[in-house]
Amino acid sequence: MNFKSNKGYTGADISIALIILLIFIPTIGAIIFNITLANNNTKRKVVAMNFATSILELAKETDYDKLKLEAPEEQGGFSYKINEKFGINDSQNGEFSLKDENNTSYKVKVTITKYIDTEEYTSNHSPTDEKKDLVKTIATEVEYPIGNETKKINVSTVIEKK
Repeated sequence: MNFKSNKGYTGADISIALIILLIFIPTIGAIIFNITLANNNTKRKVVAMNFATSILELAKETDYDKLKLEAPEEQGGFSYKINEKFGINDSQNGEFSLKDENNTSYKVKVTITKYIDTEEYTSNHSPTDEKKDLVKTIATEVEYPIGNETKKINVSTVIEKK
């Protein structure tokens, strides 16, 4: 007599299937989570880089003598152009907040420094020398959140007086 039947699943078959599922489902979930996190990090880094690049392009378009951060209301000034480009009113001393299409907040800090220290230059040259303040360094620092961390991107350029 044959007691074995080929109808249905045995307890061993079900146990093996459950063990396989218990091993692979968390692994697949972790892979999906890591891919999503890397994707979000890349998207936010691209947006931060676009903000920094846009600000540096604005600096290149601005008249050299108006590359200052003190007066955002001055028409044609650098701070005014930043406010106008990004539709904000709150830039103070080169620090302001921008948001992307997902409403993620980015903190941006812009600094403008003379490439040559004018005091050091004038102490080594005659007062009638016209070669001071010919180059400025424009630096942008963009901070953005990823999970529980805050990441930063720093981009800078040098602009010469023409």
